[in-house]
Amino acid sequence: MTVEYLEFHSVERPHAAAVILNGAPITFAQLATDVARAAQGLRRLGVGRGTTVAIEHPDVFTHWVLLLAAERVGACSLSWIADETRGEMPFLARADVVLSRQPPPAEWMSRHRAISDEWMREVAALPEIDPEPAVEWAPEQRLRLLRSAGTSGISMQLPITRRLHDARVATWTWLAGLTRRSRLLVNLPFTVGGSHSSATAVLRIGGTVVIEPTLRVYEAVAARGITLAVLPPLQLKRMLDAMPPEFAKPAELSVFCFGAPLSRSLAERTLARIATDVIDLYGSNESGFISARRPAREEGFGHVLPGNEVEILGGDGRALPFGHAGRIRVRSDWLVSGYLGDAEASARVFRDGWFYPTDAAILHGPQALQVLGRADEVINIGWVKLAPESVEAQLLRQVPAGDAGVCSLPNRDGIEEVCVAVTSPRVDDRELARLVTAAFAGLQFGRIHVVVLERIPRDEGGRILRTALKEAVASAAPLPPPQT
Repeated sequence: MTVEYLEFHSVERPHAAAVILNGAPITFAQLATDVARAAQGLRRLGVGRGTTVAIEHPDVFTHWVLLLAAERVGACSLSWIADETRGEMPFLARADVVLSRQPPPAEWMSRHRAISDEWMREVAALPEIDPEPAVEWAPEQRLRLLRSAGTSGISMQLPITRRLHDARVATWTWLAGLTRRSRLLVNLPFTVGGSHSSATAVLRIGGTVVIEPTLRVYEAVAARGITLAVLPPLQLKRMLDAMPPEFAKPAELSVFCFGAPLSRSLAERTLARIATDVIDLYGSNESGFISARRPAREEGFGHVLPGNEVEILGGDGRALPFGHAGRIRVRSDWLVSGYLGDAEASARVFRDGWFYPTDAAILHGPQALQVLGRADEVINIGWVKLAPESVEAQLLRQVPAGDAGVCSLPNRDGIEEVCVAVTSPRVDDRELARLVTAAFAGLQFGRIHVVVLERIPRDEGGRILRTALKEAVASAAPLPPPQT
């Protein structure tokens, strides 16, 4: 387990930097002490073997210490963010203890334990060495609960066992070529499975995890000697757009992208300005990483990672020969068993040991996988996925219009951007753009394009024809963005 690696490094390399937090090094010895004290504090709150604890803290380092402490005492952990929407909150119902800086919604207050300044001072005064040994974990014991909206756009929970977690951490270790010289910049919260597992891999190997919330990504890369960064395509584009022309490219930086396809043009920009290697990872929380692709190469496809078996299916559900497009399915030893509390959703995408993501792809050979994109209607913006029907219903509640349809179209960097089509608006163009933008205020998207159409294309049953909607939106003139 990770705490065993931490304790090894704290004895073998006590003064080496495990974490750099806001420019200040935190040694392996100090981190081991912090985790030991936090473990004692968690036990006093009733967190221990067999319990599930939901952890929220705006400080990424404190959050991580609490996650490591939960592992030490044998508790399954899940991470949450205080300002998440109400629709994302029901997963807290699975927690025995809700631990947070900010109070949760009222229905979970009976299980809430505040991470107050007073509690933090009490924890800091506890013994440096935990009097109780770290709990031994069985391979199939639940270590983490993750969420996924990858197959439906609706948040679901995934049980991650110790065996699955260790396998995914090991994948990061060999795929990224981690060593004790590795320096990972953490710029995504630990609610993201890939963020937590990559940081865990670096800590286990004895590298350094860098947390710099006050610096921009490129500033942290330059100031802290970062060798590894994990960025969804939308964040990568924003970083490149913000970089000054005089920025000096570092000697060594690998950028890993996941969550949405990375275009060749964006990969080439990244290699020209800041990175020595760019890898586009395809996978999901359900499956772990399935393939890795270097978009700047000519072939345009990725390679299936060891341990994954991939097939492409035709409309009859049978495997297609190489070179034919169809729906993808994958199986491996590190698939989750299904969604918690949703047998119907599990049965749709987990069958006979296979996972069926809603993506279309082509196998050009035994290991050569070209992912074509979503085969269903879920919108994928940068790395945020949502069901368009729910967004359309919200738009019609907030925007005075006859009808509404939502889709996405790629910009010049190959990143999908939200497009909103409305009919018969009862406000002028400026107010319409403002209202649509306001309706998306709680979602982290890039630019939103608004168009007015005569009608939203629908079939006889009223279902939006998504391909026809995209064509209509692409040929319409977008409204000017709202003034800020």
